[in-house]
Amino acid sequence: ETTNGIKKWSWPFNKEKMNFFTIRRGLKLETLESVFNCMSGNHVYIIGGVLVGTLEKWQEFYRLVWCCQKKVLRENIVDDDQGIFLMCYYYRPDMIKLNYLGKNKWFDLFKCKGKRTIRTFSHRMRILCLHK
Repeated sequence: ETTNGIKKWSWPFNKEKMNFFTIRRGLKLETLESVFNCMSGNHVYIIGGVLVGTLEKWQEFYRLVWCCQKKVLRENIVDDDQGIFLMCYYYRPDMIKLNYLGKNKWFDLFKCKGKRTIRTFSHRMRILCLHK
């Protein structure tokens, strides 16, 4: 049910960016303090377990994640996904594309990005329309 029975997960993602998936609109990170506030308040915007990027983007992203993890550790904070990804987005919004799935639509990612079927197509169109 979670993966909608897809056999091949494919989608024409932007190859120039790391693609993150969000379940909430309105992410505004204007200061580093706002990033830490999102972390400490456990404000969920980015799905932590699914990221899409080319090998080159992953290598660049790895370096950014490493720097962000060191920053939070210096503040005696431990975070491994969503909070770090928020910080990455704060420092490098040019590197990251946020793909909005819908409010609390955690698993719609697999429903709209799989091999094409009528059901997949309708989910994909709904999500594409939400981006506008």
